[in-house]
Amino acid sequence: MKILITGGSGQVGQALLQTIPSIYEPIAPDRSSLNVEDLASLQQGLQHIAPDALINCAAYTAVDKAEEDSELAKRINGDAVKVMARYCKDHSIPMIQMSTDFVFDGVQRRPYSLSDKPKPLSEYGHSKLLGELAARDNCPDAYIVRSSWVYSAHGNNFVTTMLRLANQGTPLKIVDDQIGSPTCAHNLATFIWQVLAQRPEQKLLHCSDGGQVSWYTFAQTIFAEAQTAGLLSVKPDASPCTTEQYQAPALRPAYSVLDCDPSFAALGLQQIDWRVALHEMFSRRPAATGLKVPGRLAQSARA
Repeated sequence: MKILITGGSGQVGQALLQTIPSIYEPIAPDRSSLNVEDLASLQQGLQHIAPDALINCAAYTAVDKAEEDSELAKRINGDAVKVMARYCKDHSIPMIQMSTDFVFDGVQRRPYSLSDKPKPLSEYGHSKLLGELAARDNCPDAYIVRSSWVYSAHGNNFVTTMLRLANQGTPLKIVDDQIGSPTCAHNLATFIWQVLAQRPEQKLLHCSDGGQVSWYTFAQTIFAEAQTAGLLSVKPDASPCTTEQYQAPALRPAYSVLDCDPSFAALGLQQIDWRVALHEMFSRRPAATGLKVPGRLAQSARA
């Protein structure tokens, strides 16, 4: 069974490739082979690959840049998804579309359920909601998997950024009034493979690691794990700040915890606490992660 993984070089795509069950044959073309920005080329590429299932991890993820580059964000996160969904419908194959907690406005103070109405605050959130609707409306066998605060040992994400900046000695101001659930890409990938294998009746699913935390407290936990693993050469100069003080171009939800209980129950899975997941990722270093020792990390950051 050929599984097309778009965005295979990203952190979720890489996690999917590392955890893929042996019964599947992965196809993860690079941008030169399958460019989701070029809709006509995308259509031709899908016809050429002829997958048996499609997992779409390709996305425009630069949240702040999307405020001024909204058309490109909508083309990648919305229009390209419509092309993929229509292909999957026409060929009667399942599709899994990745989405985000940023489709919510963060006003409420309880975990967002599957029935809560999306109300994105940013252009990025709007574009991801367009992708949800494109998948839902154009492919009857499309699954939408929302996640939050995804990180891994590879690529650009909050964990690797915090380690890079801390090892450079950069003073850090970290937002302490936004609350969410960090999600290890490895655990998200395991969840996605179960969705494909079990094909539950519920088409909209939530997947994050358990618990909730602010960005600042998450960073402090990252630093503690990194010090234990010998990945920090200096004591981080970090202090909390408010969202208003940080002044990011794009608005972010103040509270974006996802209610994952029904989704995990539907698949017979147990949610892992975010602290346990973070510790496990650091424990897998160096053989199974891209995290490096301080000297090499600092050197690569200056390159």
